[in-house]
Amino acid sequence: MRLLRRSCMLDANSSYRAYALQRHRPLTLHGTIDLPTMDDPDESVELSGFLHLVSLFRPFDDSFVGLWNKTRTVCSTDWLASLQSQLSEALPLYLRSTEIQAVDLHVSQQWLKTMVWQLSISHGYLASTSPEDSMSLRYPIEIGRELVTATSRFSQQAMEIHGIGLVR
Repeated sequence: MRLLRRSCMLDANSSYRAYALQRHRPLTLHGTIDLPTMDDPDESVELSGFLHLVSLFRPFDDSFVGLWNKTRTVCSTDWLASLQSQLSEALPLYLRSTEIQAVDLHVSQQWLKTMVWQLSISHGYLASTSPEDSMSLRYPIEIGRELVTATSRFSQQAMEIHGIGLVR
């Protein structure tokens, strides 16, 4: 029961961070509990996917949301590149999760990369040629390719939970 309560609190935190980004709201929920452990093998697949989702959203803290909402202005290319790197490395090659969770993780990862790229635009850090791929004008094409590659191995049924835009 305690594991379920922790999972719900962590899921609310990840969902709230996504909501804050989408709706330009301030971030008010902060991670204050430890992540659950995978003691029960029956729960480990679902919990593993959930923990990966938490790790995807963890870097999106008050600093990022403040920059996104324009209540904070100090930002550097190193910080943005580091954030992109964290997102790229957040998921292992093999996800031990349900198929629906795997789709959600890959779609969320690419959406978050796009959000960081958009923040780079708003701070004037993009260039046609850049030493950082994530600071180039071609990066959204790379994000799209990664998404197509990642999701091409999933069933249409698993993709449908993300809406018509991903299955047509």
